[in-house]
Amino acid sequence: MQVLLLLLTPVLSFVNFIKSVALFALIVLIQLGRTQNSSPTRNLQVIQQIRQSFTKLNNH
Repeated sequence: MQVLLLLLTPVLSFVNFIKSVALFALIVLIQLGRTQNSSPTRNLQVIQQIRQSFTKLNNH
């Protein structure tokens, strides 16, 4: 039983990583869709915000 848990642990962390990447990609797409009509500096701000939220996700 413990061997099974040891094998599952990296798989579960990989799944969590994939989840956060998917969430990140979704946020990027939504934000880019919103900011297509606005200025490049605004896009930079959005990208920085997304980066911050992504690092917060990774820290948890």
